[in-house]
Amino acid sequence: MRPVSVSMLLLLAFGLLWSGCAPQKKYVYASRPAVQNVSHAIFDARIEPFKENNPYYVGFRLTVKNKTSQPLEINWDKTRYVHNTVDQGKLIFRGIKAETVQSGIPNDVIPAQGELLKHISPLVTVGVTPARYSAGPDDPTFVPGALPRGKNSVLLVLEQSGKLYQSTMTVLIVSKEIKK
Repeated sequence: MRPVSVSMLLLLAFGLLWSGCAPQKKYVYASRPAVQNVSHAIFDARIEPFKENNPYYVGFRLTVKNKTSQPLEINWDKTRYVHNTVDQGKLIFRGIKAETVQSGIPNDVIPAQGELLKHISPLVTVGVTPARYSAGPDDPTFVPGALPRGKNSVLLVLEQSGKLYQSTMTVLIVSKEIKK
């Protein structure tokens, strides 16, 4: 084995330093369509990707309007996030605790003729704030991460009088590099 010369080590160190200082590429993100609506005999629903002070999308604004005279429930344990036709798991929202995700997320009840608006994010893309770093009970446990490029869908599962209703809403997340 040959000894490594000082000049080779300096060249290697300079190369690592130079590559670490390379400028990051910047992108602009868009959703096609910007909003996806679905209408059913008992409900209207829509998703709209949102960025929440980020350059990229981190979740969806979900709106569900109950068109009936009976309560309508969102079954969060059956409602799914789908990316490019692959089920990626549950969707979560602010105020939910990590242990609740494991044990079962309670249904949201939408009263007769009522409407629900909720900001939801895929569990697969979120980060978890460790309890020791929490600022208190109002501090979010989950921090949403970026929605990936491609087809992003919400498979919404609703219940009314023991019957399940499913509807899928899809948006395409695209990005374009910003040239300087």
